[in-house]
Amino acid sequence: MFHYKLFIVVCLAVCCFGCSSGDGLKRAAVEGTVTLDNKPLEKGFVSWFPLNGEGPTVGADIQNGKYKIIKKNGPVVGEYRVEIKGQPIPTGKKKPSAMNPAVMEDVLADPVPAKYQSNNIMGQIPEPVLKVTISTGKNVIDFPLSSQ
Repeated sequence: MFHYKLFIVVCLAVCCFGCSSGDGLKRAAVEGTVTLDNKPLEKGFVSWFPLNGEGPTVGADIQNGKYKIIKKNGPVVGEYRVEIKGQPIPTGKKKPSAMNPAVMEDVLADPVPAKYQSNNIMGQIPEPVLKVTISTGKNVIDFPLSSQ
């Protein structure tokens, strides 16, 4: 769970400090829904990474399957690799607590399969599973994810 919180803090910092409205970049608004096995993803985070390296990485919270990025904070027009992470949920398994091994705590796991979370491994980013093109204006992009 620590890594999930760190990821959100980093993404929010990138959005807040790297996305001013006066930066001269041609940005676009984007919104949509995220479903997992035809059900809205309760909570999570969607991140947009430019494939050509131009423009900042942007992201948005997912609440009840919906996300929205306004134009002034939105992605620059172009192609993006998209990563989606869900809020970790209990797996039904228990493990000893790191703080007190005598106390058992829930084992948490991200409900979104790892294939939608292209992690940078040893400096190499795998081919994106989720790849989109952002155009000028408002973009409505839905992500119907599958746990299979």
